Amino acid sequence: MQRLQVGVHNLGRVIQRRGRSALDTHIIINEFHDIVSIVELHPELNRILLPGYSAIHSTARSFVRYLAEQGIPHTTVNQYKPEAQFSISFQGRSIDCIILNSTSTASRVKYDFLLEQFRRHLVF
Repeated sequence: MQRLQVGVHNLGRVIQRRGRSALDTHIIINEFHDIVSIVELHPELNRILLPGYSAIHSTARSFVRYLAEQGIPHTTVNQYKPEAQFSISFQGRSIDCIILNSTSTASRVKYDFLLEQFRRHLVF
């Protein structure tokens, strides 16, 4: 995290999963990881990547729900789609959040496409 100045983290500390499915529609976050503490401990963090956006319990939508629950202000998410961006305001810092395609094995997006998408947002 310190080298790349990017955070990629699983949001769910406790989840409910239907069987062994990797589909976002089959995963519900019952308890979030303490993302606030991670952000506090890493002042170098200035970008958060959110892989997965389409399902109601996707990473991007769950993260926005977490922000609301924690009272963390953020710009409006105009559309949940790949490479859409918004930012959060946290203790005087602005952190960019970028929605990407899901890395789930259930996704139909090709690995090479995902790799290039992540490279674009990890290297800046």
